[in-house]
Amino acid sequence: MKKVTVILALVAALSAGDAAWAHLEHQDVIRVLELEMDNTAKTPVFYVLMGGQKVPTAGAVGFLTVRLGDKTRDIELVPTGINGMRVRPNGPIEHGVSSRVTVTLADKQVVSEEFMIK
Repeated sequence: MKKVTVILALVAALSAGDAAWAHLEHQDVIRVLELEMDNTAKTPVFYVLMGGQKVPTAGAVGFLTVRLGDKTRDIELVPTGINGMRVRPNGPIEHGVSSRVTVTLADKQVVSEEFMIK
């Protein structure tokens, strides 16, 4: 009788373990976010993309970190009405320098990428 109880306990434990793993697999959703720059206007507009589609940026915050030699400067980015992020109106921006754009979406996801502002 003890063998049957032990076997049933092992079967129950193993089946519960499989259910737990299956549950974790269904909750793991990987969202790959990337940034794209549109440099056709006076100041560049940055778009957050997921699967090639623009992600809404309402409620997002962002910074353009510009590196000039050994100095860095953060420039605030604000959402536009076209699902993009832009330097505040009349904000200073240097051209021909390496920079990093970091955007935190409203749901706290962060995307960051290097760009050369031309």
